[in-house]
Amino acid sequence: MSSTHQRDPELFDVVNEKDEVVAQAPRQEVHTLGLLHRAVHAFVFNHKGEVFLQQRSWTKDTAPGRWVSACSGHVDAGENYDTAIRREMLEELGIIAPDNMRCCHYEHACRETGNEFVKLYLADYSGEFKLDPEEIIDGKWISTEDLNRWISERPRDFAWSFTHLWARSGFNSNSKVRKAKTLIVELSEWFFYVMPMLDHCRKNRVWHETGGDSA
Repeated sequence: MSSTHQRDPELFDVVNEKDEVVAQAPRQEVHTLGLLHRAVHAFVFNHKGEVFLQQRSWTKDTAPGRWVSACSGHVDAGENYDTAIRREMLEELGIIAPDNMRCCHYEHACRETGNEFVKLYLADYSGEFKLDPEEIIDGKWISTEDLNRWISERPRDFAWSFTHLWARSGFNSNSKVRKAKTLIVELSEWFFYVMPMLDHCRKNRVWHETGGDSA
């Protein structure tokens, strides 16, 4: 959340294990006591299939300088998830949330998310961003292959919550991306190898049935 938009003190809804609001508390108290609360993340892809990452400011109280999803933040007191992600997109990325944005995953609060219930959104966007300099050091587009390699080689470059959500949503190298590539390869092999063999067998069957007359 951009500091220029924060209330003083910044209040969060505290929730129970069913993600039901039970109280409100300041940000520092929520984090210090490890209270359950809510957050949103967005994975933004462009027309090339690349995903956008942002590097968090060194002034952040959690995961400073780490790389994370294109947009993320807490759900403020009285907000719902959908309102929060649209606000965060405007504050951090300087854009109106695309009409194609949709929720793709709901993660229960756990140690990896920092005791946050998280709704993860997907969006397709290939335009320009106006990054908030108080929140973001850097930002870049990266292919899923390069990102998975980067995570594998240098996992500490990333916020723990991001790598957890990346894997849980199925975009890590062991799930959707690899399965999609495997399916493409299998289909290619079918059309280039299996189909000609079947066609050859069909022609042989016709040749025998007609007594050798192929015409």
